[in-house]
Amino acid sequence: MKKIIFIFVVAATVFTACVNTPKGYTVQGTVADVPEGSAVLTGNLDGEKIADTVQIKDGKFTFLGSVTTPQLISLTIVDNPGAARFYLDNSVITVDIANVAEISKATAVGSKDGETYAQLTSSIKSLETSIKAELEPFETQLQDKSLSAAKQKELNAIMETKYEEYEAKVAQLQKEFIAANPSAPATLILHAQKLAYYSDDEIKTVVENINARPEFKNNGYLKLINAFWDNARNLQIGAIVDFTQNDPNGNPVTFSDVYKKHTLTMIDFWASWCGPCRRFNPTLLKIYEKYHKQGFEIVGVSLDRDQEAWLKGVATDKLPWIQVSDLKYWKNEVSTKFNIRYIPNNYFVNAEGAIVGKQIGEAELDAFIAEHLK
Repeated sequence: MKKIIFIFVVAATVFTACVNTPKGYTVQGTVADVPEGSAVLTGNLDGEKIADTVQIKDGKFTFLGSVTTPQLISLTIVDNPGAARFYLDNSVITVDIANVAEISKATAVGSKDGETYAQLTSSIKSLETSIKAELEPFETQLQDKSLSAAKQKELNAIMETKYEEYEAKVAQLQKEFIAANPSAPATLILHAQKLAYYSDDEIKTVVENINARPEFKNNGYLKLINAFWDNARNLQIGAIVDFTQNDPNGNPVTFSDVYKKHTLTMIDFWASWCGPCRRFNPTLLKIYEKYHKQGFEIVGVSLDRDQEAWLKGVATDKLPWIQVSDLKYWKNEVSTKFNIRYIPNNYFVNAEGAIVGKQIGEAELDAFIAEHLK
């Protein structure tokens, strides 16, 4: 299923050196078409905040500083949109901006590790460009209001298949990179991105392996991964869960008050701005209508940040089940508690509040619900 993904460690266009030295970093750069102005370097990992501004003179600038952990940072030019994103570590990094209007394409060099990772991101970017080109004709066809429901379903199915093939290719590239570069800090980035797709056993293995490497000690990304695992251990099959969040009228809804009245309850993580979620809602509505009287319930947890858009999405899609949100977007307290990194996503609990399933795909959903209502 095509998903909207939250990458809390964003893949950079270009990554630079990943080898720490005690001397700190030097970021020296050029801007071909901005002879005078200001350059800004920003980043924040595990509380280590970077916010530095320097002058551009004769199209050149230099940042000096130090970081405890190599981290993703953004380089912007004041009064110009866009940013160059790259890995910052305690080494000499050179950034050349040929055209400030295309700053995201700027090159950043400084180490073999950075160049290796840049090759990976370039390969992924090529796949992304290719899948966009493949999907465009189908998206154009779907804009035709005269299309029958059957034709729309057919086109969506083709798009889903193509996107899944793209995801599989990206996953393979990432897997190969991790295997070839087990000690690279960039490997922690990839693990952080992929954690939501790992099984509990896979997460456990990854956490054990990376914690065994002394070179990762005190790394900020390692702390993020460990925090994810600490949460995941409380979300395994059989774990009892509960939460409270407000409905659209501001009234608190406690999950345990809902699930104890039903044989099976689904937590549906979605948002009005999430295309895949909205396309899935008609299917979910049919399933709800099919099984609700048999003891099936849904609690929708929205990752919206705009109440009006949230309520409009609920009304437009005619969703009859309970809806809650704190309008904190990806920082929704319930989605954070459940380690949600992409939507649509789901968890299922029984009448005792014990988790009996999670991340159940659309193709398996009907059979899964039927089995647990027996």
